Amino acid sequence: MRTSLSPPRQYFFSNFTLILPIQFATRFYEMRGFLQGPHKLFSNWTNRRTRDSKSWVISMNVLLSIKLKCAEETLSTRKTYEFRKTAIKKADSVEKVILYASSPVQQIVGSFEIGQIISGSPEQLWEQYGAESGIDDREDFMSYYSGKQQGYAIEIKDPKRLQTKIDPTRHIDGFSPPVSFKYVNGEFDLLFEKHSVESVTASD
Repeated sequence: MRTSLSPPRQYFFSNFTLILPIQFATRFYEMRGFLQGPHKLFSNWTNRRTRDSKSWVISMNVLLSIKLKCAEETLSTRKTYEFRKTAIKKADSVEKVILYASSPVQQIVGSFEIGQIISGSPEQLWEQYGAESGIDDREDFMSYYSGKQQGYAIEIKDPKRLQTKIDPTRHIDGFSPPVSFKYVNGEFDLLFEKHSVESVTASD
């Protein structure tokens, strides 16, 4: 689901109401962070709005922990579905999934956009999408879902490889990697803007 923001917006003060066009309202919202401390300002600024044909939506990113082998298969397009035990909620508002290669690499290596998300039993997911999972052994796939009645297949769209891997601990104070994935704001967008990325094609 998308969260719509329809202009104009109203800000209520003690004895009057100020109606602002969306451009000024958005700037007011950002500047309000100065009164709430740098952390709040940063969050307000990076929780930026993106526009489609009809509405304004709040976008976010997902930081996903993944083994380097699986990340490489994703970024080489040999793998077109990522499998998880937990659903990514509000996928329509996710701008991109950021790939964090877990230990021993512990660096960000690229990203992809979400296509469709399919839920089903592990048996159903393997039967329909196992060939696109990057996993050769059915037993390994089923072992991952041991004890689970349902899983999720996330379609990988427009994968992008970072030309230089990023160590997030050098750029983000208090960074801690997720066990599986977590929702993050625009601090990672700033990292991607400072580092070159290359789109991946099926021939890579």
